[in-house]
Amino acid sequence: MPAGPEYVLADCQEPHLFVIRRQLRGAPGTQPTPQAVYYVLDGTAYQAPAVASVLKARLDRCLFSARKAFERMQGDLDPLLSAERELEKATKVASRAAKIEEEEEGERKGREEAAGASGGDAPRSSAKPLIPLALLAAPPRRLTEAEQNRLRRGERVVATVLSQFPMPKQQQQQAGR
Repeated sequence: MPAGPEYVLADCQEPHLFVIRRQLRGAPGTQPTPQAVYYVLDGTAYQAPAVASVLKARLDRCLFSARKAFERMQGDLDPLLSAERELEKATKVASRAAKIEEEEEGERKGREEAAGASGGDAPRSSAKPLIPLALLAAPPRRLTEAEQNRLRRGERVVATVLSQFPMPKQQQQQAGR
């Protein structure tokens, strides 16, 4: 046979599918080099994609799915973060309210001691705090049913991920502190 390109029927499933391989024939006695693969499906010819492009498309699809999963997981974990922030805020407000009460108690005792030392009744101040103490020590708001469901779903996602990918011992020790 002469050297040059040739087309060979590689496989067929009559009458719907035919696989044709284009190959380059070299000198007589050498193996032909495949160049491309075509398939004819129901009378329409297509060029088969290269293995690299198929792998790239599948990896891109996997990467897209992983990104979407992490975005969704981050959305599920947001109630955890907001609840933690509210708890920290309530703790700071409560400690600030306790500090203000201690200062007022100290001032009141000082005035009472000064009044007792002078022997008379000193005029008492009727000044009220600028911020009502009840507002400073307000408990954090209660989560709605939807927020509780998202919180539970986020906890399940975290538990699943941690069960599949356990933390190294060093990180577990740091997390336990």
